Amino acid sequence: LDERRLLLVPQLDDDVHDVEGLLRVHRYLFGSEAERERLIDDLVA
Repeated sequence: LDERRLLLVPQLDDDVHDVEGLLRVHRYLFGSEAERERLIDDLVA
């Protein structure tokens, strides 16, 4: 296998039990690379 990551799975602050949480997962999985980086930065900040 090469070093390239196939998928980065987000570590969210809480469980996903509501529409807002599902929307955050959707934005991460289907967003652009820049959008994923922004979401990660928001979680780390």
